[in-house]
Amino acid sequence: MKSIVKTFAFCLLAGAWGVVGCTDDKYDLGDLDMTMGLGSDQLQLPVKNSVKDILLDDILDIGDSESVTTDENGNYKYEQSSIIDDVTDIKVEKISLAKAGDPIENPVILTVGAFPDGTPEGTEVPYTGGDIEGQIETFDYISDEQAQVIDLRSGELDGEMALTVYFSSKLRAVVETIDEMSIELPQYMDFEVIDKSDNAVRQGNVIKFTNQNTDNQAVVKINVTKLDFAADKNTSADNSIKFDTDKKIVEMHGKVNVFAKISKTKKRTIADDGYPDAAIRSTLVIDDIMVNSALGKFDPDITIEDSKIELNDLPDFLTDDDVVVDLYNPQIIFTATSRLPMPGTINVTLEAKMNDGTVIKTIEVDGIKVLQEGDNKVCLSRLEQDIPSGCTDYKVVPNLSEIIEKVPDVIEVRIAAKADASQDYTLEFGRNYSLTGIEYSILAPLAFGDKARVIYNDYVDGWAEDMPDDMDFEKDAYIEVTANMDSNVPMNLTMKVKAVDVDKNEIENVVCQVDKDIAGSADGNIVTTPIRILIKRNNNVGSLTDVDGIHFTLEAASNDTLKGKTLNATENKLTARDITVTIHGRVIADFN
Repeated sequence: MKSIVKTFAFCLLAGAWGVVGCTDDKYDLGDLDMTMGLGSDQLQLPVKNSVKDILLDDILDIGDSESVTTDENGNYKYEQSSIIDDVTDIKVEKISLAKAGDPIENPVILTVGAFPDGTPEGTEVPYTGGDIEGQIETFDYISDEQAQVIDLRSGELDGEMALTVYFSSKLRAVVETIDEMSIELPQYMDFEVIDKSDNAVRQGNVIKFTNQNTDNQAVVKINVTKLDFAADKNTSADNSIKFDTDKKIVEMHGKVNVFAKISKTKKRTIADDGYPDAAIRSTLVIDDIMVNSALGKFDPDITIEDSKIELNDLPDFLTDDDVVVDLYNPQIIFTATSRLPMPGTINVTLEAKMNDGTVIKTIEVDGIKVLQEGDNKVCLSRLEQDIPSGCTDYKVVPNLSEIIEKVPDVIEVRIAAKADASQDYTLEFGRNYSLTGIEYSILAPLAFGDKARVIYNDYVDGWAEDMPDDMDFEKDAYIEVTANMDSNVPMNLTMKVKAVDVDKNEIENVVCQVDKDIAGSADGNIVTTPIRILIKRNNNVGSLTDVDGIHFTLEAASNDTLKGKTLNATENKLTARDITVTIHGRVIADFN
């Protein structure tokens, strides 16, 4: 602008010398005051370009920012991502049941009774003692505390149990053959028979022996494959298995019952005392029991490391102290692959902080669903719209934009994960279940809500080098710039202008006034706003010649009409038309 003024002034000066040159008189100009006022009280300067297009991309100048970019259509978008590598092993240790004491044998005594007087030795008589039954073995097992178990329905295992039934000498003396003998194991045990006597068959949880010779042992060896905690499998207090939900332990109590039928006995030469030691005896050997997997409710520990996103890559127009980044619909997308055989939930805490530790904003989102054994994609969205396809769950978080409203230095992300402990699932104990590929992205089209304030600062300077040191403006002079501003930018623009000197210091005694805001466009069509800028001295103090340029600030603001419109680098632009520059008052030059 000042170069235009300079050019115009020298044109006028050249014209004045032309007038003087038309006379033949000679003057001594050495003592002549050559301070001259050039021009009239209003001087309109020629402007080379009366139309100036300013693309939004030129104003915002995102530069090398990787967080604010444009898509293939030129739409601005904000996106930052992070990966969480460290997830601790997710597993529930195997349940080990140890003996609470050695198995207790309870001999089952036969009521043989005395033979009638005079009965010859070797005489067989019908057995009149009735059916024989009793509890031949008892055992008790208990586990350590199982903190991650809520409840159990059943457990899978490999546990061997060997039972040997034998007969006392006095029983062998009077009974050669037991017609039928059944060994009943606890109802809560599922098992497979590994070895047994040839005369034995399995019937459910009973091993039945027929025509058992008392000189031989009755042997059964089984592999226990399942423990069933169902109520109908717990037949009595001493024949039960349960998970104590208060103590967090498994308690197993068992008994082995024997049932026998004898049709006859034979008198032997032994004391006729009712044969009190005629007994069925046994030996029970059970390995320590290790439960490999179970159906139940579980609460495995899931520890996910804290992570953060550093916001050190934002363009200048988002980092001014006065900026309010009210993004219209920001979203956070979480992805993770789960191998847990149960679904769960995650709770996310977002904390916006400054480098000095100051917490600006904390947002907590609870109850986000995570699928079992599959790929998860979860979206947190400010609005229930534009939810990405393929999401397995989403949460509407109305205040999500507040996490970046005042741009922090860092956003810390804390994730707490919990498995679903309300339903029964089968879990393999001791196995590492993975939760991998945890990634999250904070993303949003660069569209703003009605509270948004975006600041852009720049300078137009270098004017002084084109202005002679001895040129000034009359004290009441001022410069007026007018233009018609066409805009299809979906934000209202407020322009604030400050005059600056050659060191870019603001000049206090020069005032720059802009008469109105530049109206935004809600539908993409051009909206025209005539504007007027005045540059003048403040109360006649200072000099316009100190002005080397202007520092201008564009403050972009949304409102209820303009909110939600995405900014576009190539389509959104400002056009200054019909630009005029007028000097009101005269230019003063000292040609001494």
